[in-house]
Amino acid sequence: MLTKRLLVLGALILTGTWSTYKGQERSVDTPQENALAKNAGIIKLDLAPINGKTKVDEEPALMLQRRGVAYTCDQKVRIQLIMTNNSAEIVHVPVLDSYYQNRPQLLKNGALVPYRQDIEKLLPLKDAEPEFVSVSSVTLKPSQSTKVEVLDLSDWYAPLEPGTYQLTDKHRFGEGGEWIESPAITFEVQSKSKPTS
Repeated sequence: MLTKRLLVLGALILTGTWSTYKGQERSVDTPQENALAKNAGIIKLDLAPINGKTKVDEEPALMLQRRGVAYTCDQKVRIQLIMTNNSAEIVHVPVLDSYYQNRPQLLKNGALVPYRQDIEKLLPLKDAEPEFVSVSSVTLKPSQSTKVEVLDLSDWYAPLEPGTYQLTDKHRFGEGGEWIESPAITFEVQSKSKPTS
């Protein structure tokens, strides 16, 4: 366990995500920095649905304006995590392991949708002994919104049945860090469209 943590620490130092301050730059990857980010409102987390009309290079601000997104049962529901840096400094946020850093909460018609059984078993293990599957960081420029990560809901949930869904996500930046929470977004899942003859 100690060896794994030392390897991760070494990789974080090499990529520059572990240094707390670099001149006017800040990194939110320690519990202290994470708490500061949460309490000072430095970073805001938002969710934006991705569908067939989403362009790869679409600006985060435009993605956040999208409303009334509908999917069909045979489509993947993918959600873009967008972070806004509300400070005057550059902030580096680590991207380590989606199952450690995120806790989506999905409601269908007001009722909580459970995670898949394998995910329910995995999450306590991730909390107890985090193993970061990748070590990278995203740079958040001052007063700008940046695309950070994509959540594929099929990685967390069984196939979604038709209905109205509401999604929020809690995200933490590093081991033992505080959670920040996104506002809710709403989307529809519709029955698979029948081909026209």
